[in-house]
Amino acid sequence: MTEQDALNRKLLTEGDYVTDEPIDLTICEKEPIHIPGYIQPHGVLLAINPIDDFRIAQCSRNTEQLLGISAESLLGQSLEEFIGKTQFELMIRRDLQAIATPDLQYINLTISVANEPIEFIGS
Repeated sequence: MTEQDALNRKLLTEGDYVTDEPIDLTICEKEPIHIPGYIQPHGVLLAINPIDDFRIAQCSRNTEQLLGISAESLLGQSLEEFIGKTQFELMIRRDLQAIATPDLQYINLTISVANEPIEFIGS
């Protein structure tokens, strides 16, 4: 097993998801990422598509270890169904506020993992 096999944090993408926003690669040189395409081992990535009812369009492969659900099962699922209506509404409200400020918007989330509430910080 190689180091990359052990990490198993590559992204999965559903369908032909493409962002309409231009990509600015000039900030990449400032990012402290030593393995592009990977995320930190203590977190997961869930990327949603706001145009498609906020469905999960991309996720890291380590979701089963940290969230108790496989990446393949999460793709296409509604974020609202996954995190609950109340937390979803708080997240969307913070996202709308982000339009007015360059500051990162963080939110505390509680997600049921194996029927146990686990605290996460989302951004």
